[in-house]
Amino acid sequence: IATDGADSDGWRAQLLTVDVVILCSDVEITKKAEIVGCCQELQKEVLLTPSLYELYCSGLSIDKIDDIPFFRPQYLNPSLERRSLKRILDVFVAGAALLLTALPMFLIAILIKLDSKGPVFYKQVRTGRYEKEFAVYKFRSMRLDAEAESGPVMAGENDPRVTRVGAFLRRTSLDELPQFFNVLQGRMSVVGPRPHAVAHNETYRKLIKGYMIRHKVKPGITGL
Repeated sequence: IATDGADSDGWRAQLLTVDVVILCSDVEITKKAEIVGCCQELQKEVLLTPSLYELYCSGLSIDKIDDIPFFRPQYLNPSLERRSLKRILDVFVAGAALLLTALPMFLIAILIKLDSKGPVFYKQVRTGRYEKEFAVYKFRSMRLDAEAESGPVMAGENDPRVTRVGAFLRRTSLDELPQFFNVLQGRMSVVGPRPHAVAHNETYRKLIKGYMIRHKVKPGITGL
């Protein structure tokens, strides 16, 4: 629903034609409250896209200074208990996954060696928790000299640097299987924000406000 422009109240008519309203974080707070109020009257479901400030306020606690009440925001840092439980789950899932995929991984390694020259595994430095750099493991899906001149560049469709076996591995995401070793090492989690190459990370830091919040947790093999 658009809330700007000459017809600033045009959203009222649009409310009658929808079942669910999604409000973006950049909608003015007074306008947001007005829209939510109308949705309540019309029994429309509302979804709010939170800003970073609103995320901080999602777990507010009340404090006092000289009998004056204050709200204390909760920063986006998982507790030790949550990190410990997640670590136990990560070790269990990664260990089971490596046992179940041991034979397929062995066959993939043979196919990679038969298809092109170079090592079976590929290592790339990426940014992890607390912005610490680490080497992420993948099955090699490109030619050995693919990034010799260009450096880290995201692969595109029909990328000539990708090998025949590599194209299949990328299409099925099987090239990511070695990252379960990263999980056992404690550098990654099974579920978490995907780690980017250091050069890409620096670019996104400048373009996306609040981007570095993702480094409060371990990067993952898969996102939510």
